[in-house]
Amino acid sequence: MIFSLNKQKSSSFIIISSVFISITSMAQSIPVAELASVKSDCVKKCTEAEQAALTCDVLCSCVSNRFKAELKYSEFQAILAEMDSGNFKPTTKRFLDETGLVCTIELGNVLAEQENLKKNKN
Repeated sequence: MIFSLNKQKSSSFIIISSVFISITSMAQSIPVAELASVKSDCVKKCTEAEQAALTCDVLCSCVSNRFKAELKYSEFQAILAEMDSGNFKPTTKRFLDETGLVCTIELGNVLAEQENLKKNKN
């Protein structure tokens, strides 16, 4: 009987802990509106630099998605502050370099796919 009560307490604790972890991680996720704003700013700056619309959309979507997948909200805010100041921590530089690499590869894949579609039409 005591074992059964301890087992119930243990499972209740695990459930409560899981719910708390889920709530905490949701509270730390980056708000959708802020990600949309970052993407919008990225597209604007990219197109002002006379890049093709497809290039800007792919790169900026990739950056936004990577921020969402890899960063907690506090980390996201810290990176934005570093970007505004121009002073980057080594870990931020590494993350942004990796993001640039991942997104450049994604852009290359999308452009290759577009080129293949054009060839197949002809």
